[in-house]
Amino acid sequence: MTEIRSNESVSQYIFVALQEKFPDARCELVYHTPFELLIATILSAQCTDERVNLVTESLFAETNTPEGIISLGQTLLELKIRSLGLFHNKAKKYSCSMQSVSGGT
Repeated sequence: MTEIRSNESVSQYIFVALQEKFPDARCELVYHTPFELLIATILSAQCTDERVNLVTESLFAETNTPEGIISLGQTLLELKIRSLGLFHNKAKKYSCSMQSVSGGT
């Protein structure tokens, strides 16, 4: 395995080590932007990537910006992600993340 060098960040070291160990790894979540990947990752807890992809396809067709997610509100967001399970917690985490990304409080 690659040894960490003094001028190399820990995150870069981990990235290189993972690439060496899993050179053909790929993400099963469908996304087009880093923002969409963030959301899909939050929603993927205790759920299959296949189910997340179904939910995010319709969600992102409606809105795929932090402001758009915030404008849905907690209740509507919960309805849209209900089939993923743990939807109360996921919607709360999702809303908090959107506030952070958009610069809100």
